[in-house]
Amino acid sequence: MWYKKFEEQQNTALAEYKSFWFSKFNKALRWYFPYVSHDSTMILGATRCHNNYVRLYHGHGRSGILDPDGERTTNTDLIFSDTCDEYYFSASVFYYVLLPQVVAKVFGTEAAAYFHKASGWMRISEGMGGNVSAEHWLERSGELYPRAQEVQSYIALIDTIHGFHKKEMLEFLSGNAAALDMDAYKNLCNITSTSLADFEKELDSAVESAKQHFKEEESPVYYLPQDLLYY
Repeated sequence: MWYKKFEEQQNTALAEYKSFWFSKFNKALRWYFPYVSHDSTMILGATRCHNNYVRLYHGHGRSGILDPDGERTTNTDLIFSDTCDEYYFSASVFYYVLLPQVVAKVFGTEAAAYFHKASGWMRISEGMGGNVSAEHWLERSGELYPRAQEVQSYIALIDTIHGFHKKEMLEFLSGNAAALDMDAYKNLCNITSTSLADFEKELDSAVESAKQHFKEEESPVYYLPQDLLYY
């Protein structure tokens, strides 16, 4: 499909996004952010200079969310088949950064630590800045923050996929899912399972705020208050 049709073709966009999330995202994430800790549990920076100048592929007249920049462009056709995949990747990174932070904000930093262990999701740290906001992480990546002329399409995609991510998280936090570390998962769900409505409310609020930031071309450094920054 064409990325300008996200709003009109939501069912198709959602199906394609879910396919990307489940089959391509982990490979794309590790390719795009190779600067990780020795135990591969944390991405240590968002900027291209810290990630071997890896960049998304732009060719064949593509004009999507990302700006072609310099001579370091790398062909990633094995991961990204078209401009829509570039959008799907950016939106996936947005939720990958945001969701654990919502866990921290609603349930505390201990719950966030259990979440990372149980899910296997890497933590993110923008150098000494620690766990910056999802919007700031996208901006610091150099490519993933939506340009002004692409914000409408980007927000249409966020609106389309938000329910999917919310449902996935609510099921996981309720204790009814598989996990990589079952001890951590049990501890997590002992904290979260009785307050899922609070998580849902905060997640919806955080995404609405982010959408407004995209419209205004803003990227606040932190979403979490200072006392809840857990690295």
